[in-house]
Amino acid sequence: MADATPPACDPALLAEVGGLVARAGELALEGFRQPDLAVHRKPDGTVVTPYDRDVERLLRRGIAASFPDDGVLGEEEDDVVGTSGRRWILDPIDGTSPYVRGVVTWGVLVAVEDEHGVLLGITACPWAGETVSAGRGLGCTMNGRPAGASAREDVQGSVLATSGMEHWAPGTLDHLARARGDGADVGERLRPGPGRHRPGRRLLRRPGPPVGRGPAPVLMAEGRRLLRTLDGSGSFHAGTALLCGPPLLEPSSPCSEAENSEAPGEPPEGRSWRRGCHTVGRRAGSGVGAAHEAPRPDPAADVVLRRDLVAALRIAVRTVPVTLVSAQAGAGKTTLAAAVAADADLPCAWVTLDAADDDLASFVYLLALAMGSVVPTGCPAVLDLVGSSLPAALDPRRAAGVLVNDVLAGAPPPFLVVLDDLHAITDSSALAALDHLAAHAPPTLHLLLTARRDPAIGLSRLRATGRLAEVRGEDLRLDAHQTDLLLNGRLGLGLESPAVKAVVDRAAGWATGIQLLGRSLERGTLLAGPGVLDPDPVALYDYLADEILADQPEDVQRLLEDTCVLHTLSPDAVRSLANRADAAEVVAGLHRRLHFLVERVDAEAGIHRYHDLFADFLRRRLAARDPARLASLHRSAAEVAGDPARRIEHLLAAGDAEVAAHVIEEVGQSVVADFLALSRCASWIER
Repeated sequence: MADATPPACDPALLAEVGGLVARAGELALEGFRQPDLAVHRKPDGTVVTPYDRDVERLLRRGIAASFPDDGVLGEEEDDVVGTSGRRWILDPIDGTSPYVRGVVTWGVLVAVEDEHGVLLGITACPWAGETVSAGRGLGCTMNGRPAGASAREDVQGSVLATSGMEHWAPGTLDHLARARGDGADVGERLRPGPGRHRPGRRLLRRPGPPVGRGPAPVLMAEGRRLLRTLDGSGSFHAGTALLCGPPLLEPSSPCSEAENSEAPGEPPEGRSWRRGCHTVGRRAGSGVGAAHEAPRPDPAADVVLRRDLVAALRIAVRTVPVTLVSAQAGAGKTTLAAAVAADADLPCAWVTLDAADDDLASFVYLLALAMGSVVPTGCPAVLDLVGSSLPAALDPRRAAGVLVNDVLAGAPPPFLVVLDDLHAITDSSALAALDHLAAHAPPTLHLLLTARRDPAIGLSRLRATGRLAEVRGEDLRLDAHQTDLLLNGRLGLGLESPAVKAVVDRAAGWATGIQLLGRSLERGTLLAGPGVLDPDPVALYDYLADEILADQPEDVQRLLEDTCVLHTLSPDAVRSLANRADAAEVVAGLHRRLHFLVERVDAEAGIHRYHDLFADFLRRRLAARDPARLASLHRSAAEVAGDPARRIEHLLAAGDAEVAAHVIEEVGQSVVADFLALSRCASWIER
C-alpha cells in the first residue's frame, strides 16, 4: 500500500522564504508610525497604505526571480496562475487598521501551498523582532527556537483571545469564562512573548480573507495545536473556531462542551443550510425541462482577475438585490461572475441559460430549481404551478409571486443566484417574471445577471430605488498593467512596455482580443492594420480563421467542424460525430492550448464546450462552405442527443421538419399533463 503521507518541506525552501519575508518586514517597519503616512480606502471599505502595496511588490519580485513558475494569490494585486503546482499566499500587512494607528498588532503573512495543502507558513511581527515559521514535517519555530502548544488539560487559568465580541453567542463565551474560573481574559489579539509558549492558548476567530489565514494550517499542525470549529467540521475555512492544545479538545473538556452552544447564524433546529455553488439546467435523457449538472466554468490560466472589481461585486451581491454585468461577447462576464460566486462566501446556485430556456414555464422552472438547491425546504409550490395547466401558470407575476413565497417560507440565510447568458431570454413573459422577482426579491436573495445587452426589465426603477449594482463593458476592459500581467506573466512573452501599450490600444482593452493577440504574438505573428481586434464579430471571425483555425493541423480543423453543432462536448458525442477514437483526447488538448475558446465544463466527466463566439464562427464558416455537411452533422447530433429537446432542435436545424414532428408527437403524448413540456412543444410546432 502506497504511503499517503505528503512530502516534507525542503528546509532550504523554508529558509529562502524566511529571508524574503524578513526583507518584507523591514520595509513594512519603515512606514510604521510614520507621521505623514498616506491612507486610502479600498472599494470593499478596508484601508490600504502605500506600504501594503510596496511590501507585496517586493514579495512578488522575489517570487518571480527565484520561483517564476509558481502561482501567487495576494491582497493588493491580481492573481497569478502558475504551472509548478505551488502557489504563494501573501498578506503584506495583516492588520492594516492597527498599522496606520501605530498599534502593535500587525504582521507580514506568507504561505506556500502545494497539491497536498499548505507546505510552509511564516508570520513575522517586525515591530517585536519575532518570526514564527513552520514547514510540513519540520516543526514550528519562533526565531529559530522550537515553539508549540503545551499539554495543559484544563481551561482554568488560561488566556482567551478573540478577534471580536460581536460574532459570539453569549452562551458560548459565558461557558468558557465560567470554566476558566475567574472570568475570561479577552483581548483583540494575543502575542506570544519571545521564546515563550502560551499554555493552553485558544484563539476564537471568524473567517477572514483567504490571504489573512494562509500560514495558519501548517503553523497549527507543526505547533501541535488543533483547530475545532463550532459546527464540528474541523476545517480552517469553516468559520467560528477554537484553537488550542490537543487535551483541551477531549470530549469532556469545557472547549468541547462550548462547541455545542448555539452560535449566531446557525439554522433553526431540524434544518440545515445548503452550502456550495449548485448548478441547474436541463438534463439529457430525462425529458423536457428536467435538471442537469452544468458546473460553473473553471478559471482558466489565461485570465486576469481584477481584484478591485471582484471585491466591489462581492460587496454588491451582499447589499443590493440585483447586480448586472452587461458587456459584449468575450469581455469576461462569466469569468467575473464565477470569481465573485467563488469569493462571496454565500450559498450559491448557478444557471447558464440558452435559447431552449426562452419561455415562461422553462425559465421559472429553472429559477425554482436554482433557488430550491439552496433553500432548505425547496420551492415546491412554484414547481407544482409550472407543471400544471392552471391559468396562473401563464401569468408571469403570479408565477414569480409563488416563487417569492416559496423562498420566504424556507427562511434561508443570504444566498446568491447567478443567471449567466441572460441575453438568451427574450420572451416577454419570462422577462416579466424576472422583473417582478427583482422588484419583490426576498431580503436574503441576491441575483447576479450576466448578459450581452441589458435585459428588458425595470432597470431604471431598480437604479432609482438603490436596488441595482452595474458593471459595464468599460469596467471590464484591461489596462496596461493587467495586459502586461497577461502577456508577460501568463504567456511569458517578455514584451517591453511600448509593445504592451500597443496591444492595449489595438484591442481597446477587450479581454478576448488581447488573449487572441497574445496567442498570435506567442507564435511570432501579428496582423497588421487597425481594428483587427475590434469586438465586431466579422473582424473577429476573420481573425479566428486566419490566426486560430489556420494554425491547427488539418485533422484538428476537421474535428472542430465536425463537433461545432454540439452544445456540450461529451467524450461519446465527439467520438461519434468526429468518427475518431481519440476525439475526446484531442478536445482536451485544445482546451489546454486554447482554453479561452475551448472551455472545460466538467473535469471529472471530460466534458467541454466551445466559447459561444468560437462555436458561432465554426458554424457560420461551415454553413457558407458546405451547408449540406452542416445539416448532416445536425442529424448525427440528433442521434446521440439524450435530451428530446436537443434532438428536436438539431432536427429542425437540419431541415428535417417531418422527423422532428414525429419526435414532437412522441414527446407530446408522454407529457400531456406537463404544462412546461407542452409550452415547449408549442414553440417547436410554430417553427
